[in-house]
This record gives sequence, C-alpha cells and structure tokens, in this order.
Amino acid sequence: MIRNRWMWLAVIAILGVAIATAGVYAKEEGKQEGKGEVKAKVELSDAAAAALKAAFPNATIDEAKAEDENGVKVFAVELKTGKDECDVEVTIDGIILSVATEVELKDVPEAAAKAIKAAAEGATIKEINKEEVRAEIKDKVVTKLNALKIIYEAELVKGEQKGEIEVAADGTVIEPLKWKAAEKEEKEEKGENKEEKK
Repeated sequence: MIRNRWMWLAVIAILGVAIATAGVYAKEEGKQEGKGEVKAKVELSDAAAAALKAAFPNATIDEAKAEDENGVKVFAVELKTGKDECDVEVTIDGIILSVATEVELKDVPEAAAKAIKAAAEGATIKEINKEEVRAEIKDKVVTKLNALKIIYEAELVKGEQKGEIEVAADGTVIEPLKWKAAEKEEKEEKGENKEEKK
C-alpha cells in the first residue's frame, strides 16, 4: 500500500513538471478577424507575464510571439495602453530587453534627426521608432545595462524602395541605410509569416 502511494506521488510529480514545462510554450487557437483563419497565439511564461504586468500595469497584450535570440528564448509582445502602443521584448525568465515606441521626427534629438535626414536624401520618412534597450544578449547570456541605451530606427520610402537606418541619440549610425525593393520586402515578410504559421 505504501509502495502504491509512492508510485502515485511519482506519477503526479512527473505530470506536474511536464504540464509546467508545456505551459510556457503552449499555444491557444483563435480566429483571425474577418478571415476565418486559425491564428496561433503564444502563452507567456509566468515570469515574462509578471515582468510585463509590473512594468506596464494598465496595458493589454495585443499580440505575442516566441523567438530565439542568440540562443535565448524571447517573447516579442505588442502592448496597448489606450491609444498608445509599444513593442516589448522580454525573456522567458522575465527580463525586459527592450521597449520600442513610435515617435515623431520633432521628438528625436537633433543629432539623431540630422543623421536620419542626411541618410534619407529626398526619401520620405515613413516611421521612426525609439527603442529603449534595457538588457543585451551575448553568447546566450542576458546582461542588464546600468543605463538605458536609446536607438532610433527610421523606415524610409523612396519610389519602389524601402529602407531602414538605426542611429544613436548622439547621431552615431549603428546600422547604415540599406535599400530593398518594396516587392522583395513584402515577399520576405510573407515568408516570415508562413514560417510562423508552421
């Protein structure tokens, strides 16, 4: 009788670990609006959900997807607070890596705005995102930064081409402008979406 009790306890413990592990990567199915297609939504780990709740108490999750970034499991989450939106990257352990929000050119520091305008050379600045980097991943290790690193990413359009440039607040170019044909970019985005659905 005692032996049976130990066997049941062992089975329950194994099931508990399996359920907890599966819960982090579990996906729930839901219908996409207007299309009737099934869209997978990622369920956040408890640590990631708690970190987002603490940092953005009044926000709601619009969308979340799991990614592998330099060997670390990361959730890319779109949050909404009223009319405001932001994109947050948070590790499975609940460390917020970055927070990105859309900003106007007038809100970009002068040196960064000057670098973006110089790169644009007659192109239309379609969108600018301000990214607050709070932690970085290197060699599968997450390191929290002592101070925020601010990066401005501008999306540019010139005829049939689209391009992106990343600059620091002091105007230093982090990622130089690279142009792509709009059609090529759309195909790449569709390819990414197909990979996500698999």
